Amino acid sequence: MLKEKLQEIKDSNTNLYQHLNNVLTKILLDNPKNAFELFEDYSFQVKSNGFTFDKYNEFDNAERTKVTMDQAIQQKTLKLINKINLGTDEEPQESTQTGYLPNLTEESYLYEWAGIGIDENYKIFKALTLLSVTKQASKLRFWGKIMGRDKDYYIAEGVATSTVEDGELPPEVEPRGSGINTKSYWACTDILNDKDWVELPLVTPQQINISRQIKYMFTGNLESDVITNPYFFGKEKHLLKAQIVRITQSTVIIPKGQYILREGEPREIDPAPEYKLPGFHDLKTLNDWMHFNQNILNCGRLVHLIPSELPEGVEPEAYQKQIEAADPFENRLKPISNDKIQNNKPAWKIRIVGDTTDYNPLAKDTNNKVNNEKLQEIKDSNTNLYQHLNNVLTKILLDNPKNAFELFEDYSFQVKSNGFTFDKYNEFDNAERTKVTMDQAIQQKTLKLINKINLGTDEEPQESTQTGYLPNLTEESYLYEWAGIGIDENYKIFKALTLLSVTKQASKLRFWGKIMGRDKDYYIAEGVATSTVEDGELPPEVEPRGSGINTKSYWACTDILNDKDWVELPLVTPQQINISRQIKYMFTGNLESDVITNPYFFGKEKHLLKAQIVRITQSTVIIPKGQYILREGEPREIDPAPEYKLPGFHDLKTLNDWMHFNQNILNCGRLVHLIPSELPEGVEPEAYQKQIEAADPFENRLKPISNDKIQNNKPAWKIRIVGDTTDYNPLAKDTNNKVNNGVIIIKSLVWPGLVTVYSNKVLSQLYYGYGFKATNNHFYPKQPQQVQQEQPDLPEQPEPNFPAEVPQQQQD
Repeated sequence: MLKEKLQEIKDSNTNLYQHLNNVLTKILLDNPKNAFELFEDYSFQVKSNGFTFDKYNEFDNAERTKVTMDQAIQQKTLKLINKINLGTDEEPQESTQTGYLPNLTEESYLYEWAGIGIDENYKIFKALTLLSVTKQASKLRFWGKIMGRDKDYYIAEGVATSTVEDGELPPEVEPRGSGINTKSYWACTDILNDKDWVELPLVTPQQINISRQIKYMFTGNLESDVITNPYFFGKEKHLLKAQIVRITQSTVIIPKGQYILREGEPREIDPAPEYKLPGFHDLKTLNDWMHFNQNILNCGRLVHLIPSELPEGVEPEAYQKQIEAADPFENRLKPISNDKIQNNKPAWKIRIVGDTTDYNPLAKDTNNKVNNEKLQEIKDSNTNLYQHLNNVLTKILLDNPKNAFELFEDYSFQVKSNGFTFDKYNEFDNAERTKVTMDQAIQQKTLKLINKINLGTDEEPQESTQTGYLPNLTEESYLYEWAGIGIDENYKIFKALTLLSVTKQASKLRFWGKIMGRDKDYYIAEGVATSTVEDGELPPEVEPRGSGINTKSYWACTDILNDKDWVELPLVTPQQINISRQIKYMFTGNLESDVITNPYFFGKEKHLLKAQIVRITQSTVIIPKGQYILREGEPREIDPAPEYKLPGFHDLKTLNDWMHFNQNILNCGRLVHLIPSELPEGVEPEAYQKQIEAADPFENRLKPISNDKIQNNKPAWKIRIVGDTTDYNPLAKDTNNKVNNGVIIIKSLVWPGLVTVYSNKVLSQLYYGYGFKATNNHFYPKQPQQVQQEQPDLPEQPEPNFPAEVPQQQQD
C-alpha cells in the first residue's frame, strides 16, 4: 500500500519510491560519518545528477554491488565532466584524473553556523571538477566569492601543473610558484560556463603596494580599467589577484603546534613530527591558533630583492642586513591573538556554537572523542534514519502536496527541525482516522511552538490567535536561487514571521529582506500593524501611521530565533528622509546606536534604518504593465484594472513590460505636500498648493521602469531570463493557460541588492544588501567631534612695575 502510494508521487523521470531506493543505496555505499545530517544533501545530489541503482538490491553481493556502483558513478561523472550529450550515441571520452577536491557539502553545514549559506555548493563542485580537468590544476579548492557591482567573482585556488610560459619577467616580480605568486587563482562570473574560468595573471610588488592605498569596487569585468588615485598599473584582473594574495597571506590560520620553525632557517616551516589535532576544547581561544603564511613585506614581496650589481665596496651580506633592518620580516607562526586593530582591539573574533559535549569522556586520547556516534544504525541523539524516513513519508502522505517530489528535501528538513514523530501510526491504520489524529498532533505541536510553552510543564497550550497570510518562502527560495540569492534560513524565517504575526497582530506580513551590518545583520519584516499603537502628538510635517511614507510598518531583528528580538521601527520624518539622501552609513546591528555623519542625522540607527527601507520600497516595487490603472480625475491614485489577467511569460520579458507601483518620495521628504494651517494674508490655499507643486512636482504614477536612467543614460534596471522558457500548452488561445517554467529576474542598479523574480504567476521581491544607493559621490565625511570648551581665563595679575623713582637734587 505504501509502496504504491510512493510510486504515484513522481516527476517525469522517476517516482519517490525509486528515488528513496537510490538515496539509501548511495548512502550505504559511501558510508559517510554524518549521514543523518547529510540526508537532504544526498537526496538533492541523487536527484540532480540522476544516479540510478535499479539493478541492485539488498540481496546482491555487497562487494560486487559496491564495485559496480563505483563504475556507474564514475561513468556518470565522466559524462558530466566531458560534457557529452546524453541524447547521442557517442561513448564518453576518457578523462584525465582530477585532483583532490574538498567536500563542499559537508563544509557548507559548517559555514551555515557562521552565517554563510553556500547554496550553490553542487554547482561549484561540478565547476571545480571540470576546471581541475581542463586546466590540469591540482590542490584545487573553492577560495570564495568577491562581490562586484555588476557581477560577482567566483574564485578557485590551486596549483597549475601544466607548463605556462610567462615570458621574461622584470627582476622585482617573483616567478610563478614562488613568493606572492606561489598559488594560482582562477576567476569566473558564471560557474555553469566552463569557458568562463580565467587564470589571473602574476602580480607585481608595485600592484601589491598600490592596492594597499586604494579602495575599489569591482565591476565583474576582468578587463576593466581601474580608475583610482594613486594610479593602479593594470586591469581589474591584476587588482583582483593582488587583493586575493593579500587576503590569503594574512588570514590563513592553523592550530597551534601543527607546524614548527625549521632549525637554522627561521623563515621556513615544517610539519611537526607525530602531530595530532588536539581536542575540541583545546582550540577554543585565539591563543590556540597561529598564522600559516609569511607576511608580505613593505616592498610588496615575500623575499627581499638583492640586485645583481651592487655599488662598489658594498658586500651582498651587508646590503641584505641593511634592507632587512629597514623592512624586517615578521615572525612566522605567530599566534593570531597578537594581531590588533584600532584601539588595541583583537583583530579576530572567535565564537563557539553547536553541541560541544565530548561523547567519549573516558578516552585518554582527545582524538578519540567524537561528537557523532556511529552505531549499527545511522542516527543522531533522538532518532535514527529509519524512523526519520517513516516520519517524513507520513507527513508527505498526510499533507499530500502537489509537488511532493520537488519538496522532498524541504519536508525532510522540516520534520528533522521540528521533531515531528508519528511512531504510533503506520500504513495499516485507518487512513481517515490517522489523518484526523495526525492533524491534531501537528496542531498541538504548532501551538506549543507559537505560544512558547515549556514542554516540561503540565500546562495546556493557550488558545492562539489566527495568523495572517504568509508567503511560501520555500517555493520562493527556489526562484531566488536563480538570481544568486540563497535563503538557507527560510524555515527559521517562516517560523519567526508566524510568531511575529501572532504576537504583534500584524497582517499582510512578508519577509522584506536582510540589511547587512558591521557587527550584526538586520532581518526585516514588512506588514500592517493592526493593533492600536499610540504615537502621541506628532509634528505637523510627519505623516501619521498608515499614510504617506509611514503607510507600512516594519520590524527588525538580529536573531530570528528569539521572538523578543523583533522591534517595530519608529515613524520616519521628512527631515530624516532628506538627511539620509546625503549620507552613507554602515549599519552596526544596534538599533540604539548614534549615527555620526555629516550633515547631522537627527535620530538613532533605527530611524535611519526605517528611512532607508522606505526609500528602497517606494522606488523599487514593480508590477506587470496594465495590472493597475490611474483613477479617473485623480492622477495620483490608482485602482486595479478591471478583469485583469497576468500576461504570458513572453509578454513580460522586457523592461517596457514592467512599471512602478509606489509613488515617488517628494523632495520635501513626504508623499503629499504639507499645506500649513495658517497661510500669509491674501494667499489662497489652492494658489499656494499650485506654487509648491510647481517647485516640487509629483512624478507620474505607473511609469515604465525602462524610463529610469542612471549615469551615462544607462538603464537603471537589468532583466535576465533563465530556466526553461518553453510554453507547454502552445495551442491554448488564452496565454494564461500556457504553462512556462522560465524565471524572469529583474535587478535594480540604483539600489544594488534589490531583486524581483517572476515565474508561473508568482511575483516576489527581496532585498539583500547594505542599504547603500549607487552614487558617484565617493566622499562622505563624518561629523566632527563636539568642540571642547575652552579653559576659563584666570584672573589677571597686576603688572610687576616698580614705583617711579623721584629724582633728588644733589647738594652743593
